[in-house]
Amino acid sequence: MTEAAVRSPRGAPKRSYDPARSRARILKAAEDLFVSQPFESTTIREVAARAGVPSSLLYYYYGDKEGLFAEVQRNLYVHVVEAMGRLKLAHPPSREGIAEFLGQFFDVVSRYPNLFRLNPSPAMLRNRRIREVEHGTMQLLVERGEAYLREGMDKGAFRKVEPRNLMLAFHGMIRAVFVDRDFNHVLYGRKNLSPELLAGLRGTLIDMALRTLFPDDKDGGKRRGGRG
Repeated sequence: MTEAAVRSPRGAPKRSYDPARSRARILKAAEDLFVSQPFESTTIREVAARAGVPSSLLYYYYGDKEGLFAEVQRNLYVHVVEAMGRLKLAHPPSREGIAEFLGQFFDVVSRYPNLFRLNPSPAMLRNRRIREVEHGTMQLLVERGEAYLREGMDKGAFRKVEPRNLMLAFHGMIRAVFVDRDFNHVLYGRKNLSPELLAGLRGTLIDMALRTLFPDDKDGGKRRGGRG
């Protein structure tokens, strides 16, 4: 079966389709729905209606709902990988360099928070495609962050701590900012935080990381990583 056959049911008037735009609309609709409601509650028909395309087109492109979810994750992951690849790591490692790196990482997550808001069900975690996306995202963070921290510690620029423990703490705090929106609502009266609140949280998280690496630095809160 060809894409044209899927898109042009017998007897239906001919329409002009742009496959790339159709896929983009489908992925955006699916992303919005998967983030705002449970996976189990989301249907192919609902995604298709929001995207303005026939349900048959989703089955043609993605096979089933799990395939669609995996593609939503993969699409977000590609953007995050590209953004992570542009993060600047100042050499040799320094206080300013780690602050800049952490600030830029915060900014990447703030641009693509839905990658971290997507929560596959236990059954979906058995899906190899989805596991590869999850693992790939975390592996990228671990490899770049750990290498930079270890280099700084080996050269005496940073206090010696376990890099992965620091990364886990920082990553967990960032996830709380962008993922735990119910808690945000309790703290700030809103689920989606304003740019002003995010800027303040960004500075606080960087300061906490710097005070771990530079416990005797009296200038801890005055210099923060610039916007990426």
